[in-house]
Amino acid sequence: MSTIKSSNEHLTLNADGSSKDIKFQANGVEKGSLSSAGVISSDGGSTHADNVKAKFGTGNDLEIYHTGNDSVISDTTSVRRLLIQGNEVTIRNADSSKDAAKFNNGGSVDLYYNNNKKLETTLKGVKATGTMAAGATPLELYTGYSGFQVGSNGFIFGQHSAGADKNLWLSQNSYAAADGNEKAISTGTSSSIHQASGNIYFRTAASVSADANVTNKNTLHLDAGNVSNFRRYDVTDASHERLLAFKDGNNNEVGKIKINNSSTQYETSSDYRLKENVDYTWDATTRLKQLKPCRFNFIVDETNTLVDGFLAHEVSSIVPAAITGEKDAMIDRDTYDANGNVNGTENVIDPQGIDQSKLVPLLVKTIQELEARITALES
Repeated sequence: MSTIKSSNEHLTLNADGSSKDIKFQANGVEKGSLSSAGVISSDGGSTHADNVKAKFGTGNDLEIYHTGNDSVISDTTSVRRLLIQGNEVTIRNADSSKDAAKFNNGGSVDLYYNNNKKLETTLKGVKATGTMAAGATPLELYTGYSGFQVGSNGFIFGQHSAGADKNLWLSQNSYAAADGNEKAISTGTSSSIHQASGNIYFRTAASVSADANVTNKNTLHLDAGNVSNFRRYDVTDASHERLLAFKDGNNNEVGKIKINNSSTQYETSSDYRLKENVDYTWDATTRLKQLKPCRFNFIVDETNTLVDGFLAHEVSSIVPAAITGEKDAMIDRDTYDANGNVNGTENVIDPQGIDQSKLVPLLVKTIQELEARITALES
């Protein structure tokens, strides 16, 4: 016989019988129950097992129970679940064999993605067993590399295998594929910045087909000794090939540096199609006589080594194209403390510069004029 009684400020509901439940009804409809096995069910569903502690939701959607040393919150099929196990808390996805996230008391968080690949996060940083990506499905990197992909063709990756732990690459349109070769992932130019052992390499490659091997060509190499090394891997003969090109704001080439297997050639734009008002009859000798070559030493040179040259402002009115800047100009610049932080400004000279190659046409024309005068006198 079931009873309800009150004693010592306690209210006791008793379902008499070893397998009888206490049921809660509203308007004659059962809304929940407490079974003799200790199962709380909001809808009167059957028990999960003897170790079930609680069950909630229409259709038994949520169960809270305990098995051995584990505490579990899951759906009724135990597929999607929150598992409390010792010092770990695990969130499991629809595949019961694969975790979505795991937390432990060591301060680390393990996140799982892309077919159960693990992304490990700690208080110190993030570690991915494969490629991480933003805005794209990550591509595979070669064994020994880890990296981050941005979109379909941007990569930051490093080689962390033995003896190469200082390598860092920033690349566009290339990646280290599973066979260990650098590949282009789409038709188009490939480029990269590579940092390794104190050196910085700027590299580009020609347009290639998808998955075709990349041959890096144009290279700027800055090493730890502050020396710039320019290199093209494919220059092996006497023909001059472009190493560096200089362009204006409209993307028009205005100069270049070329090399072959024995020399370097420096060029500025000189194509006749870029010029107008061409005149061959001007007087060079008179202008040349106005130049004032001198000898001097630079103030910062403690050895006072003499140098042959010009004072920029004395050339500016004779060959204006050879001179940059204004005479006696000053400029404000930042000053820095011992930690490299800006701590003020100072007013310093804004020095003029000279491109002495611009004097060559004047010299050549003067020689031609003198040669004509000598020929006239001899005749």
